[in-house]
Amino acid sequence: MRPQKAIPAVDAKAFKEAMRTTTKKNEFRRAQALYLRAGCGMNAVEIAEATNYSVGAVRAIHGDYFKHGLSAIKQQDKGGRYRSHVSLEAEKAFIKKHSKEAESGGILVVSDLKKEFEKDMNLTISNSAFYKLLERHGWRKIMPRKKHPKQDVEALEAFKKTSLK
Repeated sequence: MRPQKAIPAVDAKAFKEAMRTTTKKNEFRRAQALYLRAGCGMNAVEIAEATNYSVGAVRAIHGDYFKHGLSAIKQQDKGGRYRSHVSLEAEKAFIKKHSKEAESGGILVVSDLKKEFEKDMNLTISNSAFYKLLERHGWRKIMPRKKHPKQDVEALEAFKKTSLK
């Protein structure tokens, strides 16, 4: 087995301070895994038992510390656009191209928009993916009203009585 790299005592104090001040459970456990090695001299197996991490995860945390220093306590947020069809900028450009017609009250048919999007981007996507794209950019389905807000009910009733059936 190779010898462990030493962690400076200054950093051990920083790990202890991070455990005291952090509000996130995951950051606390990462700081704890580092502190147990620096302050208590425990090995990866003992630290894994104490922190409920796997041995590999403990070694990964220690490796992150040796690569990135104290910033290894803060783990990068997970998530993102890993399976995006096109870039967000390309989506915005497509939406912007049609926003004038939508704002002027024109009726936009989603199936036509989808066909144009597929043609512009040179790909095929599902209907649900296209609806999610529209929702992501604040578009929603707007149906016409059943009656006009300024309609005259009395005139309508009079017309019904006098019109030919």
